[in-house]
Amino acid sequence: MRPATILHLTITAVLITAATAQAPPTKYINHTVGDNAGWFFNSTTNTTANNYSSWAASQTFNLGDYLIFRTSSNQTVIQTYNLTTFKNCSIDNSSDNDTIVYYGGNSVFDQALVIPVPLTIQGSNYFFSDANDGIQCLY
Repeated sequence: MRPATILHLTITAVLITAATAQAPPTKYINHTVGDNAGWFFNSTTNTTANNYSSWAASQTFNLGDYLIFRTSSNQTVIQTYNLTTFKNCSIDNSSDNDTIVYYGGNSVFDQALVIPVPLTIQGSNYFFSDANDGIQCLY
């Protein structure tokens, strides 16, 4: 498994464990993915903006919480419940009921963007970006 894939898979493992093991919260929480570094991939250096595994390990997630992806309009956020879709880093063979693509509605390239993603399904949640032909998934 490629390093970036491992990072994103670890986020999902933490999400699964926390969302299923906690009692219902009294209030929901917004979690900014990667804290101040956000959800970015630098294709020049082939690095993510943050160690998402470490970030996720420091969080407690519950159903009803939101993941807030601070990114730019040249990135996507793809949420899937399908491990094959995640491993392929492609939505080509996904179905409408297991994969959601978030663009944030901004059609101007390279603009700041905030994408809220609700945690509404108990179980495996996988996240990746297919921007730049899925280069993020190669690392």
